[in-house]
This record gives sequence, structure tokens and C-alpha cells, in this order.
Amino acid sequence: MSNVYRKTIITLLKENGAKLIRHTKHKVYRLSNGKTFVESSTPSMESDLNVLSDLRKRLEIPNTRGQEGTRREKRARELFWC
Repeated sequence: MSNVYRKTIITLLKENGAKLIRHTKHKVYRLSNGKTFVESSTPSMESDLNVLSDLRKRLEIPNTRGQEGTRREKRARELFWC
């Protein structure tokens, strides 16, 4: 599953013209909108979703997960007396 996140991160960086500024203990990218994006040089599988979320925030891409939907109307409770 993590491989999907990693591919998405790489695709977003390429599509938005990110340039790698330095690569020592962290990869530091300069994004086309002037913001800086930082990730570790050796990202773990668990961190890929967090990195993707952070990149989307920096690129100002709206979150597509957990959007509000329409709520159903509450039902009236029926009371049963014995």
C-alpha cells in the first residue's frame, strides 16, 4: 500500500515543478508556489501517508478524504411500554 503513496508523492512533485535543493539527512524541495517541502532521506512505509498529506497541504490541494456528505433525517423514537 505504501508504494501507492510513494508513487503519488513523486508524481505530485514532478507535476508541480518541485526542485531538489539539497539531499543530506533530509530531502528539501522548493515548490513552484515558493513554499518548501521537507521529507527524510530514507522515508519509512508508515510515514508515506503523512508525507503525502503534508505535501498536499503545501501545494494547497484540498483533502478528498472524509468530505461531508448529506445527513439523513433523525427518526422519531418509538417508546414501547409494557
